[in-house]
Order: sequence, then C-alpha cells, then structure tokens
Amino acid sequence: MLPTTRDSLHVRSRRLLVGGGVRPGIVELALGPRGAVVVDVRPDADEADAIDVGDALVAPAPLDLHFHGCGGHVVPPGGDPGAIDLALRDASRDAGWSHELAVPAYEWIATLPVPQRPPADPVEHLAAAAQAVAAQPDAWCVGLRIEGLFLNPLRAGVWPPETFRPPDTALLEELHAAAREAGGALRIIDVAPELPGAVELVERARELGIVASLAHSDATWEQARRAIDAGATLATHTWNAMRPVTHRDPGIVAAVLADPRVHCELICDGVHLHPGTIALSVAACGAGGWVAISDASPFAGCPPGPYRWAGTTVTHDGVALRDPEGHLAGSASLLDVAPGVLRGIGLDDVAVAVAMGAAPRRVLDPSRALGLQVGDPAWIVELH
Repeated sequence: MLPTTRDSLHVRSRRLLVGGGVRPGIVELALGPRGAVVVDVRPDADEADAIDVGDALVAPAPLDLHFHGCGGHVVPPGGDPGAIDLALRDASRDAGWSHELAVPAYEWIATLPVPQRPPADPVEHLAAAAQAVAAQPDAWCVGLRIEGLFLNPLRAGVWPPETFRPPDTALLEELHAAAREAGGALRIIDVAPELPGAVELVERARELGIVASLAHSDATWEQARRAIDAGATLATHTWNAMRPVTHRDPGIVAAVLADPRVHCELICDGVHLHPGTIALSVAACGAGGWVAISDASPFAGCPPGPYRWAGTTVTHDGVALRDPEGHLAGSASLLDVAPGVLRGIGLDDVAVAVAMGAAPRRVLDPSRALGLQVGDPAWIVELH
C-alpha cells in the first residue's frame, strides 16, 4: 500500500487502454478527490520510480450516464452529491474494484426525472440541480441530464405521463441557459422521436452541444431514423420502454442498433435485459458502440422494502424495484454488478472497461478516442 502522503505516481502496465487499443506504457497519475487523474500517458521508458502493475489493465474509470441516485440519496437538487459519492466509493470497494494504488472514481450524470407530483418547474429544478453540483467541484458528478420531460405517455414506465410536455426548442434553450448560469451543464436531453417537434428539438440540441437521446418511445423505424439523421446520437436504456421489435415492424430498437451513429445504452443489472439480449445488442453495435448503464434508482444499495419515488410507492424486493403496476422503476443495482453480467456473456475486461468508462466519455465528446486521456480519472481494473 502506498503512503497516504503521496500525491502522484507513475504506473507501468503492459496493458494501457489508449486510442481504442491496448499497449504497454506508463501513465502518470495525480491523486486527489476525483481519484487517480491522468496527467500524462507515454510509451514505456526506464523510469526508476514507476510502479509496475504487470498485466493489470489501466483504463478510464467508470462513468454512469444514466443515474438517479443510490444509498437512499436522490440526485440533486433533492440530494447531496457528496453523500452520493461516499455511497459509490463504498460500492466500488465492495465490488473489489479498488486496486491497492487507488480507489477508482465512479463518475455520474445526474439524471433528473423533472416531472413530479405536483409538477416542478423544469427550468427552476434544473438550475437548482446545477447550483448544487457546482457548489461541490470535487464531486464525481460531471453533468446533468433530463429524462422525464419529452417522452411518449404510451411508454412512460414509472414516470407520471400527465406531467410530460411536447418537445419544445424554446424550453430546451431555457434549460440550457439556466444550467450554464448556475455553473453547470445540461449534457443529455431525452426525447421520444415520434412526437411532434422532436426532430426540431434534436437539431437544436445538437447546435447547443447537448446529446439528444431517444427514449421512452413508440417510434417506428422511419421515425427513429429521422431523429438520428437530425443528430440524435444516444439511445436511452435500449429495449426498455421502447416499441417491441417484430420482423415486419422493427421499430426504434432495430433502428438504433443498426446505426453506427448511435451509442446504445444497455442496463446491465441482470434484470432489465436477458443476457442474450445484451449479447445480441453488443454484436450489433460493435466495440465502442454501446455503453453500460445502471439506471440506478435512489434506492440502489438499500435494504428491501417500500420507498417513495416519482410521486408513487415503489417496492425493492432485493433484486428489482417495481411500482404498484409491476413496472420496473429504475434499477436496484449500481454498475458494480455490470462486470459479472458482461463477463457472463463472454466479454473480457477490455470490453467491459470500454463499455463502462471509455465509450460513455466518447458519447459526451465524440472527438475523443476510446481510451485514457489527460484529465480522466483512471481505473486499474481488477474484476472478480
């Protein structure tokens, strides 16, 4: 174990995830509140102070693009980012992710189900969330996302459909400006592509630098394709809360799986998707074309029992979280269970690390390669 006073280190590995491939080299890391952050990546050299980790994979740390909270803490503005990070740190340790050199960060996007009973003003709600995150600059939260707003009531899932709104570019602009003025950033906006105004909203999101994600949708193949052509680059928890696939009506699911312009989110908790469905999706999307998400509810990691969320009572049975109608209400698990699910379908540690860390970062920054970059929190991967 390293001395607690050490604030930087050089790590030599025969397997650094860099530029979409694995190669030997040395990564310089700065140790701080965000974990072990990459300062430099370079080819192997004769550096006496480098710590050799052998064949351990060094990759970008996990980044959960779809996260509602955990450990009884909802994402801001209702919850405290610091309390969430402590719960995530414990989960990482319990999962065996912690190498003796460093505990990996577990970064997350605060995913806001803005509609509540009574309905909250989405602009005020987002601004309050952005302000709460900005007040803790060392938190592992890297941005904001709105899921429960521009969705199709036919595929509402746990969200109260009476609080949905038609896609509205003026409202999107207000949301974007409110987040920026509060010191934050709206990184992802979810939208059902078949709704009137959805294509225009996707186009405006692209212009504003916001990722448009196709979500909670009854779209046909053609409707989904129009939104992809307009700039949608992400599919929200693919398969779940989406029009079912048939051989004459492939719908939105087939459209996003077949299009390399789209990253497909897959909930890898062993409940939302059959392992065979994940395997099919991985094969369709290819390496780097899909991301593992948790869709963690605020009660992920909590004991079984009833809880209140999204204006209703949800029941945690120890495996899944369901509303009174039996709908899955987010996940009862974090990304800590994803490696076991993914290795169970034959994926190796490189594929798992790409899906959990490198690919999510490329969703947010399409210009980057699939691998370590300066500023990334690093993960010395040890999967058990």
